[in-house]
Amino acid sequence: MAVCLISLNDFPRALSSYQQARRVCERAGMPLLVAQADYNIAYLYYLRGEYGSAIERLYAARRACEATGDAYHFALCHLDLSDVYLELNLSEEARTIAHEGFLRFEAQGMRYERQRRSRTRPPRTGSRGKRFKRSNFLRKPRNVCARVESCLAAAS
Repeated sequence: MAVCLISLNDFPRALSSYQQARRVCERAGMPLLVAQADYNIAYLYYLRGEYGSAIERLYAARRACEATGDAYHFALCHLDLSDVYLELNLSEEARTIAHEGFLRFEAQGMRYERQRRSRTRPPRTGSRGKRFKRSNFLRKPRNVCARVESCLAAAS
């Protein structure tokens, strides 16, 4: 749900969705999913350009991921922290934490560069001369969001 809302630039509702997921996981006693929700919330702050909050939350998520044994999200925290540091022109800090991330991904048998490329990125519009109308481009995420919202409402 939150990913759809991010695609629609509805960050307040995306944050609310992640926070709701976190509360549900916390009540259900699922610390791994709580840590992943914390990571997603931290990443959302990064996307919003709120770097101070993103750094604080990424460090907290990193501790939680390490405690739960979630090596993948633990490494992603390093990757995202390096991106935040680059945005803030803290190149030495970015280099250090990026290297830690590289080592974490390498330990999992994943190449750091492949991981960086495989992250969700905005789709290229207009490639090969094609043009996309905004309404057509966003129709699918809106439909998915509507289905997810109705499922959440039915589960409540």
